[in-house]
Amino acid sequence: MEAFTSYDEKAETERLYVHVGWQRQLVVPQGAIAGITSRSAKPGDTIIIYGIGLGAMTPALPIGQITEVSNTLSAPFQFYFGSTLANTIYSGLAPGQIGVYQFNVVVPAISGGDFTPISFSLGGVTGTQTLYTAVQGN
Repeated sequence: MEAFTSYDEKAETERLYVHVGWQRQLVVPQGAIAGITSRSAKPGDTIIIYGIGLGAMTPALPIGQITEVSNTLSAPFQFYFGSTLANTIYSGLAPGQIGVYQFNVVVPAISGGDFTPISFSLGGVTGTQTLYTAVQGN
């Protein structure tokens, strides 16, 4: 999985963010990126993580077409914050995108920190990449 965790100001694309009401905020320590509104995620927040190359979908979808139907990954997918399993409420192709997977993940109740590791497993196989995000402790 290749995850995007940066902010490309020129393209105005947020890659890892949390919804706060109708507003999206980057999930990085406050003030980490000058001029960009951000805050640490809190337990119970739903964050959005994107990835590519994660395999088959149910139902099977044509390759290279914009995603317009509800779908889910065929293999079980799990996220961990440190060693704590997170509730993944959506794992499928991102609506309106081509080949981009979207994961809506609820931040679990953990002690937190500015560099909280996020790892994943797909079909029982642990991924080789570890992401880091800021989580405010409970």
